[in-house]
Amino acid sequence: MDSFRSVYTTSYDLILYWSHMWAQQTSTNVTTNILDLFWAGDRFDPTNCEVWSSKATRVLYLHGGLHLWQDDRTGENGKWTHASGRLLDIASKYGPTDGRCPLFVSEGTWAAKSRTIRQSVCLSFCFDELRTDESPTVVFGQALADQDRHILTALEEGARRRIAISMYPTGNDEVIIENKARLLQPLPRHKLDFFDSTTHPLGDPSLLITA
Repeated sequence: MDSFRSVYTTSYDLILYWSHMWAQQTSTNVTTNILDLFWAGDRFDPTNCEVWSSKATRVLYLHGGLHLWQDDRTGENGKWTHASGRLLDIASKYGPTDGRCPLFVSEGTWAAKSRTIRQSVCLSFCFDELRTDESPTVVFGQALADQDRHILTALEEGARRRIAISMYPTGNDEVIIENKARLLQPLPRHKLDFFDSTTHPLGDPSLLITA
């Protein structure tokens, strides 16, 4: 991720967050500078999100994350950290009188997801950043199916840019052609390129875990 200015993720599991923590704590030969913008006492402040370093990589959680929370009383968004205890013990972190609830979007139609996103200052900020980003964009591991139409809308509403979209080589050329046509239609203003997902470092077949 260090080679990108911004990473917009729709994964809400802990793998990306753990990799971020691991890189910070164990990296000796590789310098990492990954920022998730939660630096106001582990609270998210939309007025304090400017990144001064030109070498930093921002990570923005479009669908929230298991380590993120929202306070329904105050509207605040924040994150649990390793200092809060085991992050896998998520259920124990929420009490009936606490007012906090997990901040992640996992199911429902694209319209339902959009409503949940608009109710969060953090998620709304992340989508606005995706919408206004003018840099060339790589879409990896995201099918952009109908349930994620809100992501396509954000990309289409932004400035014209070059977008490279990964395609997993299923061996069925008709399916791949169909998927390309499906994505070309809602993004007519942009320059789209399609590439074999296994040629991307994160799609390296050697990373696959098989039973």
